[in-house]
Amino acid sequence: MIKFILISLGVLVAIIVIGGTIFMTYGMGRTKNAIISDVNLSRVPDGVYKGSYSGGRWSNQIMVAVSGGKIVTVVTSKPMLISMEEIAQKVYSAVVEKQSLQVDTVSSATVTTKAVLKAIENALKR
Repeated sequence: MIKFILISLGVLVAIIVIGGTIFMTYGMGRTKNAIISDVNLSRVPDGVYKGSYSGGRWSNQIMVAVSGGKIVTVVTSKPMLISMEEIAQKVYSAVVEKQSLQVDTVSSATVTTKAVLKAIENALKR
């Protein structure tokens, strides 16, 4: 009986580890390899634009305010499943400062950076 319980616990732990690994990495390759296209801001009318990116745990939703052909603010409207708000804020600041989506990725957070940039791109290209 004890042997059966130990084997059952071992199987349960294995299922949890495998499931957690799948969850933590689902969408990673697609997001890491996403191509971020720059947007011609002179063609984006003034307004607030909603954008999102769907990529597993890197899925997110943002809002971008544009005025006078410039990105004024970017804010999170729905964070990633595993919140990376500090990284997102760094990306938002870089985009506003450079007025471009062609910004450096945050060190050790390439996938998160790309997911945020893709959401901004999607908002501005609608």
